[in-house]
Amino acid sequence: MKTGLTKFTNSEGYHECVFFPQQGSSSGHTSNGNAGGVPTKNTPEGTWIATFVNGKFKGHVGSFVSMDSKGNISMVDQHNKSGPKRNGAVHEYTYTNKPDSPNNYISNDASNYRIVLW
Repeated sequence: MKTGLTKFTNSEGYHECVFFPQQGSSSGHTSNGNAGGVPTKNTPEGTWIATFVNGKFKGHVGSFVSMDSKGNISMVDQHNKSGPKRNGAVHEYTYTNKPDSPNNYISNDASNYRIVLW
């Protein structure tokens, strides 16, 4: 898949993160996913990872690419409001590991991601 070109949208034209696994793979709806283990540097590339609250999907989902020695995660994902650089298209992005920062959105902290069990 060429990042930066593809957008997965719903019938209203929105391209939130959840439409990427729903339409870009056979994984299905994120509400059917369960929280698995914490991704590691050995997690296979292409594994779906997401943020969960009380075992239910909430926040963000993307396709795992890699993890560095600091716990930062690179994933391929998309956002509805990605700004001019990403334009809502599927793109590789790195999320930093910020477990001690209570004021961040759940999806901005790499330590909040779990492997999705479909």
